[in-house]
Amino acid sequence: MIDRRQLGLTKLTLACLATTALIGGCSSPSTSTKQGTEVQDVVATSTSTSTEDDSDGGALGDSASARVDEVLAMGEAERDAAAAEAGLELELAVAKESGLEAELGGPDATRDALVSAWAPLVEQAVAVRGSNVPSGFRRVATAAPAIGEGFFAGLLLGALSADSAVSNASTGETGAETVTQNGFTVTQSGSLNRGEFALEGTNVDGATGVTTKLVTKTSAVPCPDADGRFEIEAVIDVTVSKGTAGQRGVLDVKVVGHVDDDAHLASSDLDYTMNWSRTSGGATELVNLSGSVPSSGGGSSTVERTGGAATSDLEASATVGAQMYSMLMEHFLTAAAQKGWESGRCVRIDVKAEPGPKDVKPGGTSDITAAPRSTMDGGPVGGNVIATFAGQLAVEPNGSPVPADAAFVYTAPTDGLPTSGTVSLEARSRRGVGKAEISFEVDRPVYVASGGGGGITFSGSTQVPDLNFTLTGDFEGGSATFDFSSDMDADGDRLPTGVVTITGGGSGATVTGDGTYTMAANPDGTLTVTMTTHACVDVSGLCRDSTNVITLTPQS
Repeated sequence: MIDRRQLGLTKLTLACLATTALIGGCSSPSTSTKQGTEVQDVVATSTSTSTEDDSDGGALGDSASARVDEVLAMGEAERDAAAAEAGLELELAVAKESGLEAELGGPDATRDALVSAWAPLVEQAVAVRGSNVPSGFRRVATAAPAIGEGFFAGLLLGALSADSAVSNASTGETGAETVTQNGFTVTQSGSLNRGEFALEGTNVDGATGVTTKLVTKTSAVPCPDADGRFEIEAVIDVTVSKGTAGQRGVLDVKVVGHVDDDAHLASSDLDYTMNWSRTSGGATELVNLSGSVPSSGGGSSTVERTGGAATSDLEASATVGAQMYSMLMEHFLTAAAQKGWESGRCVRIDVKAEPGPKDVKPGGTSDITAAPRSTMDGGPVGGNVIATFAGQLAVEPNGSPVPADAAFVYTAPTDGLPTSGTVSLEARSRRGVGKAEISFEVDRPVYVASGGGGGITFSGSTQVPDLNFTLTGDFEGGSATFDFSSDMDADGDRLPTGVVTITGGGSGATVTGDGTYTMAANPDGTLTVTMTTHACVDVSGLCRDSTNVITLTPQS
């Protein structure tokens, strides 16, 4: 038997070979980025009961860290194939040591059997959420290669269930349910600021007799505490067996992050463990490893081998596979948590308006107080509040952050429109984002018309005498409609002057005309409209100039 180390296949080289499909090759130690934050080389150390001496594998995570962003940016089919292939290679490495490879008749037969046995569960994983499959993980029937692999299906379901776990985290109610969907048993539960979502599926391949089982569990505490801390965790548990041989792999990924004072992600620290064991013969542990990748830089991966059967090939494959799948899962977990704390579920805004919001006078003001509070404990959250309004109504400060508890001033319009409007409020703090709206209605009285002159009596009512309004003038033998429209200055403000148009008639005659008017406010709250018009009758051809005085009286 040829010793791989004689061919230069050190631990680092084996790790690269095991994940070439996923990370696109290996490179020398380098500095990489983790979600935009500098991450130093991830160094792996090993504690082992094996007698092998293989000390060349110091920096196993270098290229994995450097290329994870590239994997996330891949096209859908490419990313599918890369993730599935890398997971399959890891599973094949375990099969060699667990006895499953011997049971299935060698490496090629094992690969074919795993592909066939996992394919239905991968298809079911896609169908569980249908069109909600995240971009980059949408598989189609013709996608190549058509690899069914446990950790790939688990990654797919873990990414999908992260959103569900966050949604299940309640602000007070507690509940749980179990249903069957697309061949999976789905269990979900929620309690105060904690949501859980789990799926379990099993397949027995008729052609090979291989049984595959997949379990994923996601638990989320999406609303940050007073220090801005949140956490979200996912477990992928895969089992493959045939006859007396079998193996089980469990990947546990936990993200603990912090949110800054503006509700943005400040940091996320990744911790993970992976364990592979035989499922027969006393469930011998093959590989047990743990690792961490903090946002601040650096990181470590520690391997412990207690069964004595794992080779350096398996150790290397598991180390890199665990880091890659953990970092891919971290991407989805963090995104789901961020969606949760930015949704408004974690922070409410207690809003008060005085006076108002239903009885603000035209041109009057209302003092708004916006007090952000945690939906978890009811306490103040600090941070800032921004108020915005689109339209003719005004709120100050508009669009600028104000420290919580925040005060704003709403000013109602003095002209006729609009008579209502909505102020939008957004609070941002290390406890998340809060959203609220408050709608104002301008208290405009109804003015009733009276008066006239020259044989005309006016009637009608209006709420917008300073804008456009219509009154009726009755005279002997007929009536006419008087349409008033105010003037505007160069800045678009309404003036107490305007034009009037007359249409009407009676007894077979038509009356038309036009004119101008002025409006004056009186100490008692009434308005005096003085109108000068020129009107003509079509039948007789007679025209007349007249001046009329109309009183508009507000009704309580």
